[in-house]
Amino acid sequence: MELLELDREDRQLLERTRRLIGQRHSKISGVSAGLRTSRRSVFFGLSIDARTSTVGTCAEFAAIGSMLTKGESKIKTIVAISYKGKGRYRILPPCGKCRDLARQFGDPYVILQKEKESGEAGKVRLSKLVPFPWDEGLS
Repeated sequence: MELLELDREDRQLLERTRRLIGQRHSKISGVSAGLRTSRRSVFFGLSIDARTSTVGTCAEFAAIGSMLTKGESKIKTIVAISYKGKGRYRILPPCGKCRDLARQFGDPYVILQKEKESGEAGKVRLSKLVPFPWDEGLS
């Protein structure tokens, strides 16, 4: 899959999301997500990893919830970053639940890591990651 180059706003979103997890990582939060809306507002969220049950929440869900509380509903770009320890980070592709949720708010760009070991990133439309959505064709 060919990834598009990041623009200045994408790089800023990526860096702010990386800084957030660098500052806020803990035993219960190892992933941060950032999103930019069609109005150019920026929202962030952290994962909640509940070790005692299956009720944890992805960082993307938290960022989308923050967006909704401010009355916005169209995602332009979204990214998730995992803290790997000792100042190392990894850009994560969204899980299936997050892909499905984000799809309800447009066809945003998703920032992805080009190679596992490099920090180089690009972006692709969510519809390229979910070419056959489960609800397509439903009335």
